[in-house]
Amino acid sequence: SICTGALAKRNNALALPADIYVINRENIPWLVTKYGRDFPFTTIVIDESQSFKTPKSKRFKALKKVNHLIDRMIQLTGTPANNGLLDIWSQIFLLDSGKSLGKTMTAYKRRFFVSDYMGFTWSLKAQADKTIYKLVKPLTLSMQANDYLDMPERIDNNIMLELSAKQLKQYKEMEREFILEIGDETITAVNAAVLAGKLLQMA
Repeated sequence: SICTGALAKRNNALALPADIYVINRENIPWLVTKYGRDFPFTTIVIDESQSFKTPKSKRFKALKKVNHLIDRMIQLTGTPANNGLLDIWSQIFLLDSGKSLGKTMTAYKRRFFVSDYMGFTWSLKAQADKTIYKLVKPLTLSMQANDYLDMPERIDNNIMLELSAKQLKQYKEMEREFILEIGDETITAVNAAVLAGKLLQMA
């Protein structure tokens, strides 16, 4: 059941009997608020889990509230730490509630990183990366495309279309800012690859 779009549409989709409910990450805070302690979803699959790398984000805080009600979480990402190992604390916390890397981001940083005198830039301590990899190894599986995929040659199918002035403005804004508000929905792209897909969907 696809639980996206306007509020009424989301509520109707959640009311349908289904094995899998699909929701965009922007609506996770709404979903958690809707159910609260009665959060009914015991298995969560997060695509592009690096979009939860910020512990101050609403989506992370929302899932953290119901983490103890979730039996199994599966995270998928091609770029778990595209800005360095600071990025993985939140993702790993949602998997094990802090058992591997600590209960807070602050504790994680103090254990494995050193900051500059202003506290803005954090660098790994000596050998800390090896320790981090060892701690998260039981929770992670890394797969290389070259080892698993035998892809046929790509076939390009170019479809030309003309956008209205309003559509083109929205398209350009998304292309430039990686974020776009349409009605009550916010569309975000966490990296260039996701952006390309979002732009294709918009077109």
